[in-house]
Formats: sequence, structure tokens, C-alpha cells
Amino acid sequence: MELKSLECEGFSVINKSGIPLICDDRLLSLGVPHGFTTRHGGVSEGEFASLNLAWSETRSDTKESVDQNYDILLSAFGVSRDDAVRTNQTHTNVTRYVTQADGGTGLSRPDFSEGVDGLITDTKNLLIMARMADCLPILIYDTKKRAVGAVHSGWKGTMELIAPLAVADMQRRFGCKPNELFISFGPSVGQCCYRVGEEFRDSFISRHGTSLEAAFRYTTDGLYADMRTINRILLERCGVKRENISIYTPCTCCTPEHFFSYRRQKDQRGTMSAVIMLPGKNQEEQV
Repeated sequence: MELKSLECEGFSVINKSGIPLICDDRLLSLGVPHGFTTRHGGVSEGEFASLNLAWSETRSDTKESVDQNYDILLSAFGVSRDDAVRTNQTHTNVTRYVTQADGGTGLSRPDFSEGVDGLITDTKNLLIMARMADCLPILIYDTKKRAVGAVHSGWKGTMELIAPLAVADMQRRFGCKPNELFISFGPSVGQCCYRVGEEFRDSFISRHGTSLEAAFRYTTDGLYADMRTINRILLERCGVKRENISIYTPCTCCTPEHFFSYRRQKDQRGTMSAVIMLPGKNQEEQV
């Protein structure tokens, strides 16, 4: 399978135990185990082929296939279900601090009872995961304080500042400095495919200022939003350096051969995942 076309400036495709992962070159150089999954490498079939990482009673994929897909992904990172934590995404701005005591949540244990769209940890060898199928996945790494974060930022979470709030939470808990954080934006819907209404634009600008006008573009067939630009601007405001934000540019919606997409497939679509782990002594060479 030719996946070289998925690479862009700052990002490479790495084959990890048979699973292609989109990885941030800077995080790779720092030895941080991480990656953004594509739709390849699993066992699901049809519209969900093949590495679908979400199941519900309204989707036609089987829970057995999704469970097997998780086992494949976790095995690639050398962890069990009890050494991973998954978000319970409801488009909130809630970020939760997790430790080994939370291991297995959403996998071998029930999901968090409340909505949690971001995870942060300073626990080594604990894989944290945020899911996406057009929404923006954001990974965070602090090289000095040794802490990581994984955030799901849809338009509602972005409006409610989930990424800046995750940074603020890392400041409080770990003493992180925003200007020392490395931020990685993974695969998401691009401005090319994200058509919105005037009220959407007006809500963002009235809430967060006219600098966000740069994230909206009028074309002959409507108004289009760039959620990557919005999140970048909001993170810069809280002290993150622009040069420390890596942005994956291919669009999930118009790349059907490699990505699941809610806008393209609606409810009958698979889900991908962004994962990151703070390496321990035996994990320094991991992706």
C-alpha cells in the first residue's frame, strides 16, 4: 500500500507493527511514542475498513472487530488495555488528569461517566487516546516537565477553548510553560470541505475577536472555516509559540482512501485515533 502521499511538511508515515501511523517529525526526534491512525491496519470491513476505533448500536460494524482493532493498536505500542485510557467525547471543553489508576478506562473498564474530550498525564507508559473523524486531534508534549496531552477539538470544544484549557491544566498540575510546549495538529477536515453558516462565523468572532476572521473564506458556493487556524490562534494567545505548532495539512473529508470522515460518510463511518505516551526507560525507542 502506497502511503507516501499522506506525508506533508513536518509529518512522516511510520509503519509500526503493520499499522501505518502519521507521526510528527519533531516528536519522533524527541523519542515520544505517538501517532495518528488512518483507516488502515485493522480487521473491520466495508464502510468501516479497516482500523475503525469506535462502536455503537447505530453503526453496522461489530463490537468484536472494534475490540480487535484496539488490541492491534495497543499491541503496536507494547501496552495492554489496562495501560491505556480513552476519552469519552461529548464535545465538551473538559480535560481530565489521568494516572495508572485510570488505566483501562473506555477499554477494559467503562468509559468515564461524564464527557471528557481531553486527557493529560505525567504517568510513564500510559497511552492516552483521543478519537476523531474530521474533528481536530491535538497532541501536546512538554520536554522539560515530561508531561503529555491528547485533545479532541470539534467546533463546540474549540468555541469553548478546550485546547487552551488543556494547556492551562498542564500549567497548574505540572508547572508547564506554554512557550515550551510542542503541539501537533493531526488529520482533520480542511477548510476546503468545512462549509459553515454566517452564524457560525459570527459566533466565533463575537466570542473570540476579529483576529479569527483569517480563519474564514468566502467562495462562490459559500463560507468555509479553517478550524486549524482558529485553534492555532487561540493557542498562541495563551503563550504557545507559533513555531512549536505542527499542522498536518491533508484533509480527512476529501481523502476517502485513507481517512474516515463524518462530513463525507455521516453516521455510518469509522473513527480514527490520536495517541501519545510518556516514555519510560524501556520505551525511549518507541515511535
